Amino acid sequence: MNEKIITKILMEVLRKNNWGIYFKGQAIQELPVNGEASMYRVNIVRDESFKGAISEELEGIVEAINQQGDTECQDKTMKGSSET
Repeated sequence: MNEKIITKILMEVLRKNNWGIYFKGQAIQELPVNGEASMYRVNIVRDESFKGAISEELEGIVEAINQQGDTECQDKTMKGSSET
């Protein structure tokens, strides 16, 4: 399955459920205010950053699968040639 399709599906699920992604280590950010009580906002992850992270992760998975397939193919070739 194409990584763009998977990314699109994930983004659609987030939107349909009104969910968001935020930075776990710093979930809220303090906003500068002069002389008043502090204000905070949720430190969200931008859509483009999230999409990029998904794409990078999927590319790594596909690469690992391809390498595993290449190794298995080479093993079968070596095994087949040693039997003749």
